[in-house]
Amino acid sequence: MKDFMISPLKKPPMVLERVRDNIVSVRDRLVNTIIENRDVERIISTYDRSSTFFYCDPPYYGLTDYTSQGSKPFSKEDHVRLKECLSKIQGKFLLSINDHQEIRELYSRFNINQVGVRYSVCRTDKSSLASELFISNYEVGVVK
Repeated sequence: MKDFMISPLKKPPMVLERVRDNIVSVRDRLVNTIIENRDVERIISTYDRSSTFFYCDPPYYGLTDYTSQGSKPFSKEDHVRLKECLSKIQGKFLLSINDHQEIRELYSRFNINQVGVRYSVCRTDKSSLASELFISNYEVGVVK
């Protein structure tokens, strides 16, 4: 049997004394945030004001049989309905979605910014580079 030694971590990634400060910081940033998972038309009609900001993260376009926690698939018609709702709002929106030609055409009247993202569970060099879109009804400063 070989002897082995486990070396202790030199510095833990998160010092326990800082956990409370981090939680408080997140709480303070999210104090007026409402996260919903309901039909888009109901959400928008409930909250839309000139001061409202909607961040939309719908299922990726073109993925077949996408369901979330037993919900019905988010269809092409649902994507069109989302775009129609966002076209009429008083507030601002930012939508993030996969880069797909039909999405680019659907949202062609809005600001579209392409961003590169890496998909990986562990963020290793084996991660794959992909393209996503940030779509908005206002100018977005995107770092490239």
